Amino acid sequence: MKPTDDELNALLRERASYHTAPTTLRQAILRQIGDSAPPQRSWRWPELLRARAGWMAGGFAAGALALWLALRWFTPAPADMGALLVDSHLRSLQVDHLTDVASTDQHTVKPWFAGKLDYTPPVRDFASQGFPLAGARLEVLQGRTVAVLVYRHRLHRINMFVQPAAAASAPPRQLASRRGFQLVQWQGEGMQYTLVSDLNAQELMQLAAHAAGAAAR
Repeated sequence: MKPTDDELNALLRERASYHTAPTTLRQAILRQIGDSAPPQRSWRWPELLRARAGWMAGGFAAGALALWLALRWFTPAPADMGALLVDSHLRSLQVDHLTDVASTDQHTVKPWFAGKLDYTPPVRDFASQGFPLAGARLEVLQGRTVAVLVYRHRLHRINMFVQPAAAASAPPRQLASRRGFQLVQWQGEGMQYTLVSDLNAQELMQLAAHAAGAAAR
């Protein structure tokens, strides 16, 4: 029976003898390889420096591209502030955390913020205009703690977010609605005010006008 390749290999490993090649043979083989090998380029210092600079520039460009791609694909897009405000408004209604301090007295609510914020939000009651103060709470938006004043109008709850603003005073304006909730925003007294509610936009603008007018007086 003819042996298989594996059997022949095993037989050779077991019984074959090994001999060291003569020095002359090794030298002849090395000369033959040397004669047929392609000539190697001899680098001069200016050429070597230029080549190394090219390699470094290529490596820097590749690294910059990789960093840009990482930032482009793995950095989260900035959150939509309007959506964050609506989320906060919804949470305050769903988990029964509308207020941290429940009071219709502005002289009780305003001191409550002392020591809890790095600014003092103006607090006013608009009960005579149909928007009584119900209290206040704190919220965290984009890593910053902000003041929220809570008002009522019939069965509607209105959140007024108050935070410092660098922009100059600006009259109330309606923002794009989010999930059926209306948003109205204005600037004054160094603050930015944003109202969020399921109240219709016309009546929400009335509260904004009362608040902006009181700040201007």
